[in-house]
Amino acid sequence: MMLNKFAVFLEWILFGSLLAVTVSGVGDGLVASFPLSFEIIGGIICVVAIFFALSRLRNPGWTLPLTAAFGLSVMALAARHFSSIQGSTAAAVPFLYFFVIAASGLLGKRFTWVLSFFCLVAGEIVHSGLNDSNGLEAVISGAAVFPFLSSAAYLLITGVFTSLVAAAYPITDNKKESASLLDSSEKEPQLAVISSSVPDLDPSKTQKFTIERVSESAQNAENDVQDLLNSVVYFMSRNFKAYSALAFVYNSKEKTFVLNSYQSKSAYIAKGVSIPLGKGVVGRIGSEQRSFMSGNFSNYNSETLYYTDREEVNSILAVPVISEQNELMGVLLIDSRDKFAFKDQDKEILKRFSTLAAALISNARMRIYQERVAQTFKIFYQTSHHFTTALKEKDVFDVLFQMIPMVAPCTRQMAIFYNEEKGCAVVTKIQGEGNDITEGMEFKLNSGIYSYALQKRKIVNINDFVQYESKYYRFMPEEIRNPQLRSLIIFPITDDESRCRGLFSVESNLPDLYHGEIEQVMATIVENASVALTRALLYQQMERLATTDGLTELNNHRHFQEILASEVERSRRYKRPLSLLLLDIDHFKSFNDTYGHPVGDLVLKEISACIRKSIRINDVPARYGGEEFTVIIPETAEEGALITAERIRSTIESHVIRSLDKELKVTVSIGCATHPSLAKSQQELIDNADKALYYSKEHGRNQVSLFNQGMKGKEKK
Repeated sequence: MMLNKFAVFLEWILFGSLLAVTVSGVGDGLVASFPLSFEIIGGIICVVAIFFALSRLRNPGWTLPLTAAFGLSVMALAARHFSSIQGSTAAAVPFLYFFVIAASGLLGKRFTWVLSFFCLVAGEIVHSGLNDSNGLEAVISGAAVFPFLSSAAYLLITGVFTSLVAAAYPITDNKKESASLLDSSEKEPQLAVISSSVPDLDPSKTQKFTIERVSESAQNAENDVQDLLNSVVYFMSRNFKAYSALAFVYNSKEKTFVLNSYQSKSAYIAKGVSIPLGKGVVGRIGSEQRSFMSGNFSNYNSETLYYTDREEVNSILAVPVISEQNELMGVLLIDSRDKFAFKDQDKEILKRFSTLAAALISNARMRIYQERVAQTFKIFYQTSHHFTTALKEKDVFDVLFQMIPMVAPCTRQMAIFYNEEKGCAVVTKIQGEGNDITEGMEFKLNSGIYSYALQKRKIVNINDFVQYESKYYRFMPEEIRNPQLRSLIIFPITDDESRCRGLFSVESNLPDLYHGEIEQVMATIVENASVALTRALLYQQMERLATTDGLTELNNHRHFQEILASEVERSRRYKRPLSLLLLDIDHFKSFNDTYGHPVGDLVLKEISACIRKSIRINDVPARYGGEEFTVIIPETAEEGALITAERIRSTIESHVIRSLDKELKVTVSIGCATHPSLAKSQQELIDNADKALYYSKEHGRNQVSLFNQGMKGKEKK
């Protein structure tokens, strides 16, 4: 065997040398009319070498054929000796030879450059001998050999150096190997240890779960696993004389095998093909979960299904990829155009590749699972942190509206509160697309889906609302339909006494989104929101007790001072007017003594209601103390303040207070002052309004007075 290879190798060298000499001799007559022959042929060699380098970049498994190396050597010899006839200096130093040797060493197999080296050296020796007067005697004596000996030594060094570089640092192959995959004696693979990140190969998992940045990392991980399986398939193609080597990944949800990676000599591979379980040779291997090896595949009643056009495949060897937990993960397959191409030993080797692929896929699923858990905990931490600082109902829902899109894609979110006094639910906040529902919309408890979730305090999860739209309605029978609505999930929000205080819903125009792990994560966040809402309601209740008067439910005196200070500062900064009213109930002491304190308390409540009814939403009423009230009127000068004061006075005067069988009426006196025209500071504004109030009481009561500089404050009687 070795002698035959050496004989063929020797024939290549001799043939190349003679061909080079012949071509150079024929070219003697052409050189005169073609003076730039060295440069042109040298340029052609460079272009061809670059083309070969690009081929290597596109396909790391490609190597420079021996025929190509031989052709480059012949062209280099011809170029040199074309120029030597003209006495070109290019012929003296064969730089083109170095280029050919370097290209062969870097792009070819380990010893491809040796063929180019011997062709060039032999060609030079023969050419020198033919041109020498002694002919063959010059070759035998060495006279034709010594002139080229130093150049040959440099060429030899170049070839050895480039082959070592190519072996140590592969130019284009980015697959990392930590051990040789092929033992030289047994021809069995030594499986490499590959430490790369791998994703979950089930597309349904990576596409549905969109916790912040997980979709991006899952896509990167999916690319990583493709690279790793590419490595496995590449090594399969190197270990077997296969026409095609392929790796299929099993999708357990859709029960299909998806082509993930392949190496093939065919141009008709069906990229990304999905083969159902039990169909074709791949599907049958998956359903039976056992290896398959054909002698003559044409005798089997089965199809390949992974070619787009008919290919002559006569042998197939395939093994299932099964995890240690006996879970089907995929199929590895090699085929050949030869009959009986694979042996039992090949089946054992392919099973080892199957073990490697199973480990890669298992590690992939574990990695993406760990990423999901880490991202889930991150979202839980962020959510808990935000809920801790949410002290109002609005803040709690703001956190929900912010965090839920980080868990899953959605087109609309809604917050709904239940109003016990009215016996209906109110849509308090909407974020997202759609005009079929508006904020502030109310609906009574009925047979709708939202009413069911509110009354039963249960999660309602609809995978595709289109299927139920004709049978059920969301809020009310006459509601506006939303044809874009597909996925819908509704969560009840309960308090610490398990009473349903409201609902939170998430919608999407894609079907079958919110299930499994997504639903669990959402439910956990909403449960935390329920706790945060209870805490926010308690905080608001405590804040209300601290800032409002318990009897009239108006702002108390302390809170009034805080609001007034803020408004005075705002008035000063933006140079806008600010007015203040002080009210006092006329003859309240004698009224209280006559009818008793319970009736007096009722009067205070009724006066408070009249004040609320008579002012704008931006005006701030407060109980100043005893039977005195005050109203802060922002953005209002004297004229507007007097109008508001008169409206309050007339409303109270005409209001009838009913207590048991009595109908009572009271009046009030009002004083008014404005910042900055009638007061320069907060305290001066209060004092001047009080002086105007005293003036009203001193001049007949039941009237409104605007402060002027002539008014004097006195002790009240």
